[in-house]
Amino acid sequence: MKALLITLITFSAIASDVCGTSSLYKLRNESDYKEVHASKVLFTEKEFNKVPELNDGFEYESCKEAIKRVDLKHKVTGEFVSLFYTIEDECDGGNSYGAVMNTDGEFFATIQDSYIECN
Repeated sequence: MKALLITLITFSAIASDVCGTSSLYKLRNESDYKEVHASKVLFTEKEFNKVPELNDGFEYESCKEAIKRVDLKHKVTGEFVSLFYTIEDECDGGNSYGAVMNTDGEFFATIQDSYIECN
């Protein structure tokens, strides 16, 4: 029971930190997270369609090579989150869309027009 409570408190703190940050820029540059890895990612169509925001109005063929993954590590807790979002104007019209994933592989926030919104 104690382990479950600690896990819930840790997840709540992480979600709170991410959710309390209004934009991609602020999360990557002005938060308690440090960027540890960033690269383009090539999803299969099935993987692409599992990412919130991408599966809602974006065409796989137009966007499959326009997705960036950024892994961030919380400076205090050491917990990681991964951002998956669009980076090419041909795909997203100049705005970033995607989602934020926790270490359990669950998406808990969306990225809409470069702003972060929690579920």
